[in-house]
Parts: sequence; structure tokens; C-alpha cells
Amino acid sequence: MELTLDETLKEYFEGDMHGQTQETVGLYDAILTILKAQPKHPDANHHMGMLAVDVGKVQEALPFFKTALEADSSIGQFWLSYIDALMSLDQLADAKAVFDQAKDKGAKGEAFDQLGQQLAEQALTDLQSLAEGYSSMGNTLMDKGDAEAAIDSYKKALKIKPDYAEAYFMMAIALQGKGDQEAAIDSYKQVLNILPGNYQAYNNIGNILWGEGEFDAAIDSYKKVLKIKPDYAEAHYNMGIVLNKKGNSEAAIG
Repeated sequence: MELTLDETLKEYFEGDMHGQTQETVGLYDAILTILKAQPKHPDANHHMGMLAVDVGKVQEALPFFKTALEADSSIGQFWLSYIDALMSLDQLADAKAVFDQAKDKGAKGEAFDQLGQQLAEQALTDLQSLAEGYSSMGNTLMDKGDAEAAIDSYKKALKIKPDYAEAYFMMAIALQGKGDQEAAIDSYKQVLNILPGNYQAYNNIGNILWGEGEFDAAIDSYKKVLKIKPDYAEAHYNMGIVLNKKGNSEAAIG
């Protein structure tokens, strides 16, 4: 059974293994005395929150930090401690909201700038993970044969991360699977806008054009493949077939 904050702190300060000094124990007793007399005392609440964090009771620290801020929002460290605690609990939306409140109250300095950078970087990481999650879901739906749902999932990934080349590539395959060849080509072109050296996109465009009977355009696409990757055997093979079909077609017309 998990110990409460009071029980954990009691064990922490009374346990021989911690080797607490008399001054530290005295400080703890003083904090308790102040909080008993003045439950909203800002410094006492902040110190109690820090003690809770020190013993691993971060969730229990939050009400103390919040009370400290409600009592005195002019102390920058109160904001920093509260935001740090929220971030350590992965409550990033709440941490960002509190950070914005702190800025509105005039909080500033290097520590706040660093914290803002951390929040921004974490937000980008979370968005990247969400986009990857939608793309992965799309792949799973493709494996199950549900191309329509897979396309919707890839679109969600791309709404979050517009330069997500892999999602465009997989969506193009899904579009091919449901017979929407024009949209598939557009999706492959998006891949190439992001990754100009993606020879597989050119190869797949060539295959679509071949299937549509656009032999010259297909050949041009395969040539682009081979310019990027001269040893790509599939493109050599495909272009050979298309050249042969084109020759036969021209001979039949003649």
C-alpha cells in the first residue's frame, strides 16, 4: 500500500538512513507549524511542495504550489516549481497554460526562457508522435484491406505534419489500391516536393502512367528514377517493357 505524503515525509525525516540534520528537521517542523496556523502561507506551501517533490510525491506537490501562487504570484520561483512539477508528470498542456499565465503576470528571466524552449520542443515532439501514430494506424488499416480508412488516417497525419513524406507515399499506395490513379500521382508528387531524390515515387508514377497507356510519360519517369539510382533494376525492367509496348503500339498503328 502506497504511503501518503505525510507518512512518506515522516519516514523521510525520522529514518536513520537519511541522516537529516537538526536544522533540516527543524525547518520541516517550522513549515508544519506555519501551515497549521496559516494554511495559505505562500512560502510554507512552496517549501512543502518542494519537499513533496524531493520524496517523489510530485502529484501531491501540485496543490501546495498552486496555493503558494494564489497567495503570491509575484515570486518567479513559485511559477517555475509548479511548471517543473507539471512537466515531470507529463501534464504538458497544463504546464503550457501555467507558463502562459506566468508570462502574463510579468515573469521573465533566463530560467523562464529555457522553460519556454523546453515546452516548445516537447510540443513539437508530441505532435510528431501523434502524426506518426496516425500514419502507423493507416498502415495497419492498409494491411486489413481498408484503403478508405487508411487514407483518412494518413490525411490526419498530414494535417499535423504537412511535410510527412512517408505518409504521402503510403497514401499514394492506398489511393492506387482503390483505383484513384490521378490522386495517387498527386500524392507521389508531394513526396517528391519534400524528397526530390525519392526514386521509388518516380518509379510508381511510371507504373501508373504505363497502366494508363501514357508510354512516353512513363518512360520519362523511369529515366528520372535511373538518373537518381542508375542500378535500380526494377526501373530498367519496367522501362524495357514499356519501350517494347510502345514499339508494338506504334507498329500496330503504322
